[in-house]
Amino acid sequence: MTCKFHIVTLRRMADKALIQFDLNINEAEYINLVDDHQSNRRRHTQHQIHRLEAFFKDCPNPDYKQRRALGLELGLEPQQVKFWFQNKRTQLKMQYGHLENAELRAENKRLRDENMSHMEHLENAACLSCGSPLVIPEISVDEHQLRAENLRLREEIERLSALAARYIGKPVTDLDNISHRTAP
Repeated sequence: MTCKFHIVTLRRMADKALIQFDLNINEAEYINLVDDHQSNRRRHTQHQIHRLEAFFKDCPNPDYKQRRALGLELGLEPQQVKFWFQNKRTQLKMQYGHLENAELRAENKRLRDENMSHMEHLENAACLSCGSPLVIPEISVDEHQLRAENLRLREEIERLSALAARYIGKPVTDLDNISHRTAP
């Protein structure tokens, strides 16, 4: 934190020296110049904010004509109105992002808790017939992928068998004969 503070301070000092050098002004004139620049920034009145928010509810993306009319009504430049709407949209997007993140964190916590509960039940599982603890073998990722592929292939064979049965006119039941035939 202190390093960052020193870097920012050094940059400001360097900027100040460059501005003083470029404009050939003394420190008091520089302070007046900075104060004048900062005094150009004004906050909107409560009336302006209420009117801008009411308009935002109806139209979050006003075009130039709408911004100009709203600016004339409120005594603001169209560009000020444009920036207010940009900032408001950004603010809402961030609020929605924070809400969504909070919801996702809550869902993640719920799923983790549920998963932990299932893992505890699996660790404490017992055989129904003899009551001894169950030993669940760990399967490798490759074995799991092979089992999934086998299941997919079985379903494909069933689908093709049903399709072939429609064309042949009788059910195809002898899958062993089909799989061991050689091509002519």
